[in-house]
Amino acid sequence: MDAFLSQQPIGVPRGSLLRIDGGAGVLVRVWEGEIWLTQEGSVEDHVLGTGQSFRVARNGATFAQAFRRSVISLTPPAPRISALSAWAAKLLAPLTEQAHADQGGL
Repeated sequence: MDAFLSQQPIGVPRGSLLRIDGGAGVLVRVWEGEIWLTQEGSVEDHVLGTGQSFRVARNGATFAQAFRRSVISLTPPAPRISALSAWAAKLLAPLTEQAHADQGGL
């Protein structure tokens, strides 16, 4: 799926149907036009117009259909840092800063 994610706006012709599989966390932003979104397993549908966005909540199939020519972007979720990774980075920060200083700030 990541190969198709683009923060750059892409044109979607009127009536086109876009399928996003395994897209939990993907941000769908409408730059121009109007789209309808539905997620597998959800009873709620969403209609997004220019300037609106929606974060996909589920990993099942999500469908987006353009009611008229639209321009959208699909932004992947930010990588999550585990609590352990964050703790380790904080613990090691002074060591990496010292090593950097020892190398003359390179």
